[in-house]
Amino acid sequence: MRSFCLISLSLALAAGCGPSPGTTSGTTSDDSSGSPSESSGSEEPTTGMSDGTSTSATDTTGAPTTGPATTTTTTTTETSATDTDATTGGAVCGAPDAVVAQWSIDFQGERPESVSAPCTVDTATESPPERTIAFDCTIDGAAQEVHLAFTRAPFPAQVFFPGQEVQLEYRSEQPFWLNQWFSLRAAFDPTRMILGGASADRLVPDGATAEEFYATPIAVEDGLCEPGDAQCGLSERLALAVTWLEVTIEVFDGQHGSLDNLPGSYRVWLENAERAVEPGMCDDNPPAWFQALMEMHIGP
Repeated sequence: MRSFCLISLSLALAAGCGPSPGTTSGTTSDDSSGSPSESSGSEEPTTGMSDGTSTSATDTTGAPTTGPATTTTTTTTETSATDTDATTGGAVCGAPDAVVAQWSIDFQGERPESVSAPCTVDTATESPPERTIAFDCTIDGAAQEVHLAFTRAPFPAQVFFPGQEVQLEYRSEQPFWLNQWFSLRAAFDPTRMILGGASADRLVPDGATAEEFYATPIAVEDGLCEPGDAQCGLSERLALAVTWLEVTIEVFDGQHGSLDNLPGSYRVWLENAERAVEPGMCDDNPPAWFQALMEMHIGP
């Protein structure tokens, strides 16, 4: 009996001296290289953080297509609702909104075809929704008053003040319709456009690029929207690819787009951008039409 108890005691002590299998299994389960089935719950946040492509695609819907996201804040207030229109070739056609970009410019006497003149703001008045700016300009060596009136929405704030010195660039031509373009630059920095506009059958006048005339690259894009019925046949809505400080956004016909980046912002009001789809049924209508205002703002 005594020898049986000693044998039992020896067996019990031997079992307690070795490592427990259960303890070893618990230690290895905390390793970050665990199986997919074990990490599907607790490891999911880590997977989402490491997937930069997935995160970027979620965060940039309706936002700039290029540029460093870490240093740039961009907004396209109207272009964010561009996911429901017809598409061609996989490209999204942005839906139009209630954008206004009307303007007119008047000179003394006959309308000139080309003006490059220094001007000073005489008065800047508001009669909402219209703003009217009176300039004292020197054109061909003679003093002349020039009046610019514009209405834009949204964000119709005033951009001029009395005594402000600017450089006026204006071009016009009249086939069966009146084509007009203007650009107002800061007198102390010709690369800084304050306000520009197009009311013509093309975005820029002959002999100029958008970067030269509007102080930033702007490309006209077609093939994004299905043609629809218009007065003289089928018409296709167009878009502008606007690049400022290496960031690009698309602004479709009937939209407002804004690029906000240090040291300021670049905004586009595109009331109309469309072209006739051949063959058209009217010989005296323009082949395309752009009604737009652009603004560059530097500062807070």
